Amino acid sequence: MFRGRHELAIDPSDALAIPAKFRDVLSKKFADEDDEARFVVSLDNGERLLIYPECEWEKVEQQLLDLNVNGRPELQAYQNLLLHNAETLELDSAGRVLIPANLRQLVGLDKDVTLVGRVNRLELWRRESQQQGTLDAINMDKDALNAAPERNGSAPMSAAPFAHQTVLLNEAVDALAVRPDGIYADGTFGRGGHSRLILQRLGANGRLVVFDKDPAAIAAARELAAQDGRVAVIHGGFAGFQAALDELGIGKNRRRAFSIWGISSPQIDDGSRGFSFRFDAPLGYAHGHHPRPDRRPMARPCRRTEIHEVIKNYGEERF
Repeated sequence: MFRGRHELAIDPSDALAIPAKFRDVLSKKFADEDDEARFVVSLDNGERLLIYPECEWEKVEQQLLDLNVNGRPELQAYQNLLLHNAETLELDSAGRVLIPANLRQLVGLDKDVTLVGRVNRLELWRRESQQQGTLDAINMDKDALNAAPERNGSAPMSAAPFAHQTVLLNEAVDALAVRPDGIYADGTFGRGGHSRLILQRLGANGRLVVFDKDPAAIAAARELAAQDGRVAVIHGGFAGFQAALDELGIGKNRRRAFSIWGISSPQIDDGSRGFSFRFDAPLGYAHGHHPRPDRRPMARPCRRTEIHEVIKNYGEERF
C-alpha cells in the first residue's frame, strides 16, 4: 500500500518523478504479470489531484457509473468532475509521469508539490496547502471535534474503537408496532440498537429474546440482560429460533420477530475477525464461536481477474 509523503518538484516539462518506494508498490501490488503498471489521474477538489493505479481507478470508475444521479445535480456534477478529467499516466524510463497542464492549472499546482500515499492511491497537493492542512489537524480543538455531529457513521475520537451505528433503527422498530406486553425476538442482536429501542417501548410484562453467533455481540447482550430482567440471551444463529423459543415456553401465537441480516460494522472494523477488506489480516470470517482457517492461501494462486469475478458474482459486490 502507498504510505508516506514526499516533497517534490514538477520540472519545466510538467514531469514529476515518482519516488522509487511508490513505483515499487505500483509494480508489486497493483499490476498483473502481463500488464504494464500505469496510473490514472483526476481532479477531486480545488486543492489536490488524485492518482490511482489503473486497476484501482477502474473500481472507482465503476462506482461512479453506478451512482443514481437522477434528480441529483450536485452528485452528477461530482461524477462528471472525476470522469471527465481522468487521464492515464505512463511512467517513463526514469520513473516520471507527465502531469497534464490543464489539471495543474485547475488545481493551481506550481513547481513545489507534496505527494502523499493514501493506501490505494496517491494525492498530489500544492505544498503550502498540504502543510497548512497538517498544521490545522495538529492544532485542532479535540473537544470541539468530539462534540461535533457524527459524519458518515464515524464516531468521535473519544469513542470506543469499534463504534457502531444502528441501521434502520426507527423504521424497523416502528414496523413491529411494539405492544407493551408483547414478546419479541431480535434475531441479530449486533450491538443492541434495535433491542434497546424495543425495550423502551415494552412494559414491565413484556419480554425480549436476542440471538447472535458473535461472541462479542453476546457479551454486549449479556450486559444488557444483567441490567434488564426482560431480556433473554441465546448464543446462536436465528436458524435455531423456533427451538429456542419453544424451550423458553413462548407459544407461536405470542411471538413477533425481526432480523437485520448481514454483518455488523465492528466485525469489519476489527481486522482480526477476518471480514475486513481494509486490513492486511487473515481472511478467517470468524462470525461464530471459533476462528476459522485463513483463506488467503486459497486466493494466492488466483489471478486478480478471477478474484474480481468471485467477489462480483458470489459476493454481490457492485463496486
